[in-house]
Amino acid sequence: MNSIYPKWRSILMLWFLMLLLMPVSGWSFQTLCDKASDLTVDNVNDHGADLNWVPPASGVESHVEVRSAGRTPALKWKASTSEGMIHVDGLLPGSTYKFRVRTECSDGSSSGSTSWEKFETTGMGPDEACPKATDLLVMDLRAYVGVLPLLRTSTSKCELNKSPFQERSA
Repeated sequence: MNSIYPKWRSILMLWFLMLLLMPVSGWSFQTLCDKASDLTVDNVNDHGADLNWVPPASGVESHVEVRSAGRTPALKWKASTSEGMIHVDGLLPGSTYKFRVRTECSDGSSSGSTSWEKFETTGMGPDEACPKATDLLVMDLRAYVGVLPLLRTSTSKCELNKSPFQERSA
């Protein structure tokens, strides 16, 4: 009777020896360094934005990934920097994007990626006929009537849809 038990026993012993010898021979499990934190977006315009984060103290290089989000046409942009910020350009107006950061640390380890941080460029989106209304302020509000001033440029051919106010029931 040929049993496979001695073969499996040999394989398990070899695996156990490898685990014991890893630290001696230079093999090791890499630990993850801390992730970047406080992701923010500044100076957003129609075609770009400044992406900011706080790298960990032991961080040497940050790898930044930007992707389109929502209905925005596909974009995948990657860059590396030793700073805690980078400017991304070539984006579409009125579009939604997200970015995340992965850090390489001085001991050779790497952090996992941060969570995605979303942002939207200014301007009209590629599928919009009229610009988004911004900075709206209710001037007068009564039971069923509200007055909203709307600034319109002379080149705009957009119309305001004036529908009656309807109170939502809870």
